[in-house]
Amino acid sequence: MPVEVFSWETLEKLRDCSRLFSEKEHVTPYVYNNPELFKMDNIEHDRDLSPIRVVLDYEDDAKLLNMLAEHLDLESCCLDDIVNLYDRNRYLFNVNVHDIREGYIKSCAKDTVIHERQ
Repeated sequence: MPVEVFSWETLEKLRDCSRLFSEKEHVTPYVYNNPELFKMDNIEHDRDLSPIRVVLDYEDDAKLLNMLAEHLDLESCCLDDIVNLYDRNRYLFNVNVHDIREGYIKSCAKDTVIHERQ
């Protein structure tokens, strides 16, 4: 379950420096392609959480988020709450398991250099 955190200053830098379509659409490729320009760290959880897909890319993702809202207090919810719900009710998380994370691949296929800020 990747989580990426950026300062507002970094997002502004990415807006101004990114030139490829994929960098504009997904933000992080520019960071990873230019690690000397950014401070990065990696924190790993003690277990593999990759089966838990909590994003909003597809309609099925919205279904899962609505189900999570029914089971969790969203004002105080944290990662451990989501993992505990997953451990107790794994079937809930099957609603969006078939979604393919293909957006970045599609963006790369459209890569052209963007000269103007969009």
